[in-house]
Amino acid sequence: MSLTLDNIVEIVRNRLDLPANEVPRIKTLVDIAVQELIERTGMLLDERHYTFTDPDTTTVALDADGVADLGPLIISDGILLERLRFGEITHPDSPFPLKPISGTAEGRLGSNYTSLGLLRYWLVGVKLHTDSSDETPLTGSLSLAVPAAGGFSNLSVQLQNELIGVLVQQLQGRPDTQEAL
Repeated sequence: MSLTLDNIVEIVRNRLDLPANEVPRIKTLVDIAVQELIERTGMLLDERHYTFTDPDTTTVALDADGVADLGPLIISDGILLERLRFGEITHPDSPFPLKPISGTAEGRLGSNYTSLGLLRYWLVGVKLHTDSSDETPLTGSLSLAVPAAGGFSNLSVQLQNELIGVLVQQLQGRPDTQEAL
């Protein structure tokens, strides 16, 4: 069962035996706690999938040069550029996800990846550049299943439950420990 923000605030308030006038303070900590939780779970392999975008709804168009502007997805879906390579970016022309490479220079070099028909990408700022297996620009769109910090409404039920523990830790002023979970 999915919890509402009010449910979580009430659970935290009761767990710490706080008066009702503390509700606004607890609510102000939710966004900070969500970000901390997303960052923490995004680094754990067994929990990483809880914070991924939905590839059916998270897509980006490629321009004529095979470049996609990720700026709008950062704003609308909260994708995390620094963790992009932990996810999967797919193109309809390939059964395999695009392979991240380090940058423009490596993108201009041929590689075994291209000879195997694998697609590649690299970032320049918020622009995602692509390279096809025949070294021509990709066209169409990409689907992204990548780490995101989309806020409370996008948390899975598992992470909503863990959010309670993070809020308790913050309100008690304790460092990151498993005791509050």
